[in-house]
Amino acid sequence: QSHSGPCPWMNELKAADGRAFVVLNGGASYHSKDAFQKMLDGLLESLDGLDRKDDIVWFRSTSPGHPNCFNSNSSVAITDMKYAD
Repeated sequence: QSHSGPCPWMNELKAADGRAFVVLNGGASYHSKDAFQKMLDGLLESLDGLDRKDDIVWFRSTSPGHPNCFNSNSSVAITDMKYAD
């Protein structure tokens, strides 16, 4: 089964050799508890369907941003974070 749409990374996970560590994030963009629960249930069902029992999946929820959070004066690209002091 090919996974595309909201979780295109699932194809890469399914094809990965060995054990994988996956960090997933979601939360603040959902407007109701029911919508969030539906997303989480669908995600877990899709992950179960991959049958990768040895993987580690870490799900973290996002807190809503603070006022003016997009007015930050600094940025670090994710690709550069491993080099940050």
